[in-house]
Amino acid sequence: MALPYPEGEVYFKRSLLSYPGYPIDTDDKTFYSNVLVECVWNVSFDANVEARNTKTHIRANHVRGFASWYNTEFGVFETQSACFSDSGDGTNITREVVLGKNTNYNEMRDKDQGGPEKVHLQPVTLGLERYMYLDLTVPVRAVYFPIAAKSSEFNEGLCTYLMVDFRLRKGVKMRSRQSDTVEDVPYSYSRGLGWRAYQSLCFDIPGIYAFLVLPQKMRNLDQGLYQTTEPGEELINLFEAEDINPDREAIANSSRVDFNRGIDLASVIRDNFGVDICWTPYKYDVWVFGVLQNITTLGLGFIPVAGPLCSIAFTIALSAITDPEGFKTENVLKLSPETLVAVCTSAAAMKKNIPKGFQFTKFINSE
Repeated sequence: MALPYPEGEVYFKRSLLSYPGYPIDTDDKTFYSNVLVECVWNVSFDANVEARNTKTHIRANHVRGFASWYNTEFGVFETQSACFSDSGDGTNITREVVLGKNTNYNEMRDKDQGGPEKVHLQPVTLGLERYMYLDLTVPVRAVYFPIAAKSSEFNEGLCTYLMVDFRLRKGVKMRSRQSDTVEDVPYSYSRGLGWRAYQSLCFDIPGIYAFLVLPQKMRNLDQGLYQTTEPGEELINLFEAEDINPDREAIANSSRVDFNRGIDLASVIRDNFGVDICWTPYKYDVWVFGVLQNITTLGLGFIPVAGPLCSIAFTIALSAITDPEGFKTENVLKLSPETLVAVCTSAAAMKKNIPKGFQFTKFINSE
């Protein structure tokens, strides 16, 4: 089996992503409203040399304890926070989601005695903010952004995410926003970003959608997730956690999610070894029409409508990106005026990610 490209579309069975309180298989709004953070949850931070002189984390308590009938002390951070803002400099935080982490030292004992590292997918609720700041108080291996609740008319049990993976490369160079320097960030195949407990990643959510929804070979080389020709346009940046300091009185919406094993990655990937998805031809398609109308009706401002269109009907979406006026005039999908405007507006943000000089020729199916 070939491994997926580290950044781009991946497919999961929706039914395997559901658990009590998270009805992703039956509720489209739940699907589109949550990113999934893949992290290792049964390892001890104290296994890292740095942890022996642990400094105080601005948002997470570091705790230590012993497992039953075991003389090794383990240490972990009790929480991981995702902060949200419309500012890309770490200020003006308007919302914080606090994710409870595993503090069962028996699980760490079992790992210490040769057991497997356990990985789960943690839902994090999106809002209308542009930026997500994710603390790295646990080893983060990937982040998945929802793009299509149904991958195709013939695979409605599958859903599509845009994956940002931190394992399948040796590492990348990331820009640190505060110092405006570039830092080497190595990856681990088993633990992704590993222990970077006093740092956070900033994700430009609409920018990531606009870039990753395009097939890898059609992405403009001047743009990128971590490095761009024009410094400052990167979509993922590194921050020191202490420089993201929410004003508690200014945060109107904060929430806490207690730890649970939730979505076990081993169970999810077991049924996702062979997926065949075909592009929809350039013609009216009632199923594609229904998907776009549904997204518009749900009012999910953080999902660019042209993104799901790229995923389920790429040739039609490419027309909206490269020739928006022609797309409006033809309106091949017979979209409502509201949905038509939403598609063209979000498609405009994708145009800079198409290689310069690219020309698109429509092959119209007349059937």
